[in-house]
Amino acid sequence: MVEGRLVMAGNLAFFEESGFAPGNDIGALLGRLESAGRTAILVALDGRIAGVLGIFDDVKQNAPRAVEALQSQGLRVIMMTGDNPLAAAAVAKRAGIAEYRAGARPVDKLEFVRALQAEGLAVAMVGDGINDAPALAQADIGIAMSTGTDVAIETGDITLLNGDVSKIAEAIALSRSTLNTIRQNLLWAFGYNVVTIPIAALGLLNPVLAGAAMAFSSVSVMANSLRLRTKARALARASGNEYSASRANSLRASRGPILAMSAATALLVLPLLVFTGIDRDWFGGDDEPEEHTAH
Repeated sequence: MVEGRLVMAGNLAFFEESGFAPGNDIGALLGRLESAGRTAILVALDGRIAGVLGIFDDVKQNAPRAVEALQSQGLRVIMMTGDNPLAAAAVAKRAGIAEYRAGARPVDKLEFVRALQAEGLAVAMVGDGINDAPALAQADIGIAMSTGTDVAIETGDITLLNGDVSKIAEAIALSRSTLNTIRQNLLWAFGYNVVTIPIAALGLLNPVLAGAAMAFSSVSVMANSLRLRTKARALARASGNEYSASRANSLRASRGPILAMSAATALLVLPLLVFTGIDRDWFGGDDEPEEHTAH
């Protein structure tokens, strides 16, 4: 209600559900707008059609590149929108998306995510609006845009800064690289113990060396994990993005972990040298007992 007048705005389905049937001239105008890839919004005052708005989504410049990067990673890209089929087809064509769902309400998006999960697929949902919140919550991974609504940001698991859709492929590449690093660390840790524990149990490994080797095993896992910092540029370029961080910033970000690893290594080497020196009598002392003359 605006100054005592009933104002309504929505698509054709909304008006039909509300009992308003537009005339033939309005129907022809809606057809022309939809044929041009526009979403038609009717506006009515006190039950009479007063105007029609033709709106459309402007595809971001990096959207086609983002879709191409996702497809190159072996991912199936599907667009879901509440727009009419013609408008959805126009947007999908400009973005390079072959599969799309038009006229999707919030519950339709939610059910579609559930249907994909029922097929045994892992689903990542990307959205920025209130209508996307149910699907974001249902998906295995919900990715929200920082430029979107607060509800979408709170519901999503990941929030992309600046609303840059090209970062989606980069985030997935980073996740895969992280999982590979975790697997490598587990393989090293289990393999190290499988080999060294039987040798130590047979008494063939000096306890001092065994303790030092175990500590260095932890250091090697840390070092392998820190290798992710060196992959930032390669991950960005593999996703079709330009790496924006400067080398100076990368060095400053890595300074803390490098210093921590250096300190840990020093703390491990020092006890090893001390105990090895004690064991092998590196620090002097009389090798022969003092002689006493008997009278």
